[in-house]
Amino acid sequence: MRKASEEYLKDYKNCSIKNATAENTKLSDKSINIITVAQSFHWFEIDTTLIEFDRILKNNGLIVLIWNDRKEDDNLFHKEYNLLLKKYCNDYDKIKHKNYPIEKLKSIFINKKIDTVVFENFQEFDFTGLQGRLESASYSPEKGDLNYDTLMGELKSIFEKYSINNTIKIEYNCCLYII
Repeated sequence: MRKASEEYLKDYKNCSIKNATAENTKLSDKSINIITVAQSFHWFEIDTTLIEFDRILKNNGLIVLIWNDRKEDDNLFHKEYNLLLKKYCNDYDKIKHKNYPIEKLKSIFINKKIDTVVFENFQEFDFTGLQGRLESASYSPEKGDLNYDTLMGELKSIFEKYSINNTIKIEYNCCLYII
């Protein structure tokens, strides 16, 4: 993803990409107006990250956390896809974004106002795109793993079962938490 970002943003002269972590951004003190974290907050070492965010944020700066929360409603594809992830992706239940409900965020960002905005979002995929989407998830087994081939075979089966015009639509609630 970093390589894709570097390629996509190469013509933006005011953009610089640093080899750093959330816990040690290598940014100057009080130099940032908005910290945006998309789809990765669950990976951060929270205590160290909060110290770093406080160090680099300007007074009245904002933290914006964003993630797509896949709907688990009456959509049969969503239900079977979720069962597939639970069956073959060992870390799925440990690291999914549902582990960060607003109550947990309030316990992390103590005495801070958290505004929440939720809107509908979706992604449409052919099978290659759906496979790539699943492979990019941190909880997905990698090629060579015992579960990989079986997972991808069953993914192909549910894709063929539910796709329309060789396309599947994954629906989300996109959650923004503005702190």
